[in-house]
Amino acid sequence: MAAKRPSSFREEKSALDEPPMSRLFIVCGKSHTEEEFMTLFQPYGNVEEVWMVKDKTTGESKGVVYVKFSRTSEAAHALEALNGKVLVEGERPIKVLVASNRAQGAKKASDNDYEKCVRLFVLIPKTMTEEELQAEFNQFGELDYVTIIRDRSSRETKGFAYVKYRKFSDAANAFENCDKKYKAMFAEPKPPKNDIMASHDSLLICTSSSRRMSGSGLIPPLLSDLSTTTSRSMSSQDVSLNVICSSMVNQDQLWRLFDIIPGLDYCHITGEFNRNSNCAIATYSNPSAAAYARDKLHGFEYPIGERLIVKGGPDLSPVPPMVPQASVLSDSLGQGEVPCSVSLPPQAPLANSSSAVAQRCFIVCVSQALPTQVLKNVFCRFGDLIEVYLLPNKNCGYAKYAREESCRKAIEKLNGAEVYGVRLKVMEAEEPSERKRPRRED
Repeated sequence: MAAKRPSSFREEKSALDEPPMSRLFIVCGKSHTEEEFMTLFQPYGNVEEVWMVKDKTTGESKGVVYVKFSRTSEAAHALEALNGKVLVEGERPIKVLVASNRAQGAKKASDNDYEKCVRLFVLIPKTMTEEELQAEFNQFGELDYVTIIRDRSSRETKGFAYVKYRKFSDAANAFENCDKKYKAMFAEPKPPKNDIMASHDSLLICTSSSRRMSGSGLIPPLLSDLSTTTSRSMSSQDVSLNVICSSMVNQDQLWRLFDIIPGLDYCHITGEFNRNSNCAIATYSNPSAAAYARDKLHGFEYPIGERLIVKGGPDLSPVPPMVPQASVLSDSLGQGEVPCSVSLPPQAPLANSSSAVAQRCFIVCVSQALPTQVLKNVFCRFGDLIEVYLLPNKNCGYAKYAREESCRKAIEKLNGAEVYGVRLKVMEAEEPSERKRPRRED
């Protein structure tokens, strides 16, 4: 019997790389089957999917397999145990890598991507020292190094750091088990120096035709004489910018981009805005720096073809209400009410994830996708919600309910409603007949 996966698996929420680094990419001989890989990888954890890439015409294996685990640590242990293993005598050893995130498109997995599996980005108290940070994270495995990011002038900590381990499994252990206050996430590999210089040069060319040299770097003329402090009291709105950037931009790249403007104190991706973009916050040491960064970076294409949206700072209102703020993006459903054009009942507990689906409703977010956390906050209020999700890179998706009555109430209340200024279309989903369901290729 072939290794099974749910129908339309790749369109389900579980098909996304959640948690991160939990999907493996395997290069192997073409004679192997999905059943063999299910048997091979199951001892290391809960295997959610085994998918063998096949030729669409002949149905023959292309020698590439994806294996999705439910936990990052399970994928890590499987990779470390099986990479280089010979499955059949005389055959080349299999190569096991962490697969590229599906949201980044068809980027091919490579050996050089291993650094992304062993380096974590963490938020830390500004009073924390390197020794304290090392002691905190050394309990999860052997460290390569810890680095606290500091202001180049004052050498004060900026409130975040990088922690690098020797092994993927140790980094995964820290990611899953460290104190939640650190908000640990996997950091992208450091970009090559040439790429960093290219992004600096592109920005400097696009934002101004003139620059002057001051000290050790290029300083924008408007900010070259600014003090890092101000005599008047400053509100967070004066010095903080709300940013929407492409999901292809990682934490390192965003920091380096906003750090071109002197005075950057803090820059952090706070969550997902929609399938193609993320929300972020950039905070500067004074209002003039924040205003200058806003004026120069709003609309800037980074990467090429993807424009930044930068709002806030002095004399301007923050990002419009339709943009989900960080508090809404909390994993907890109990935090805050979402702006909605119709009155909503109180939040209700979710149904058990293993509950049978009685009815689904089809959701369309008109103009732009809403974050999954926001949709869950809204659709759970009618009771018996199993899950809600959007299809990858789409503005549409499904809400699954354990009772038909709950689904019907959601449709009646939410069809045509606006959430964060985004209009929803909610209708009963057509259930495909068995003969129309996508079938696995044998």
